[in-house]
Amino acid sequence: MIQLPLILVPGLMCDEAVWSPLYPHLNLPRSALHVADHGLSEDLTDMAHRVLTDAPERFMLVGHSMGARVALEVMRLVPER
Repeated sequence: MIQLPLILVPGLMCDEAVWSPLYPHLNLPRSALHVADHGLSEDLTDMAHRVLTDAPERFMLVGHSMGARVALEVMRLVPER
């Protein structure tokens, strides 16, 4: 079974810390995990484009709170990935 990299998208005003309790329970090496950084993005579409800039061709995507809305926008932009 091929394990795809996992991109975690935090919610508004959150960062990597929101995901840290989850890491021990994931069956993935830490190197296969990436936490999206919203940086200074102004809207959901810009945040989605930032996720896609660093994403490999195929990946798994999980969003928390506003991060889930970003994940839905990623799916809208590139459903084939």
